[in-house]
Amino acid sequence: MTICPECQGEGQKPEKPCNVCKGEGRVWGKEAMEIFIPAGVDSNQILRIKNKGNAGRKSGKSGHIFVRILVKRHPVFERRGDDLYTQREISFSQAVLGDNIDVHTLHAKGLSLKVPAGTRSGKIFRISGHGISNFSGLKKGNLYVEIQVSIPKRLNRKQKDLLKQLKQQGL
Repeated sequence: MTICPECQGEGQKPEKPCNVCKGEGRVWGKEAMEIFIPAGVDSNQILRIKNKGNAGRKSGKSGHIFVRILVKRHPVFERRGDDLYTQREISFSQAVLGDNIDVHTLHAKGLSLKVPAGTRSGKIFRISGHGISNFSGLKKGNLYVEIQVSIPKRLNRKQKDLLKQLKQQGL
């Protein structure tokens, strides 16, 4: 509801009730507005926008609007509180020998993650401070990277021969 344009929220014109608002001082209407959503807000949190709700009766104070937040799923990251979870695929040789790999963050910056030799599928690494900003804005969550070791479906002849040699060596 918004303030009546005819009586300016008084509910009546001098000597007779307003024909537009019928003495209510307000009329039904719609209004588009932009609202600020702070960093770190999570699904089902409710934001209060002060004095932007229905107009008060007879020039009274306007009410508040309450907005329930629904955060859209991200295609790469899963959110758990202020922490983010993602998966990163590495090759068999990277898992066995170790390597430095690039990991994307929510802000698209690449970070280098040292994967030690002998890393197995399912191993989770924590990168501190690269999650979601806390709602209070005072700290950030962590980014957790789960390693998935990729096993090739097809090998060329040279690769097969090398793996057979490794097998003979006990690997």
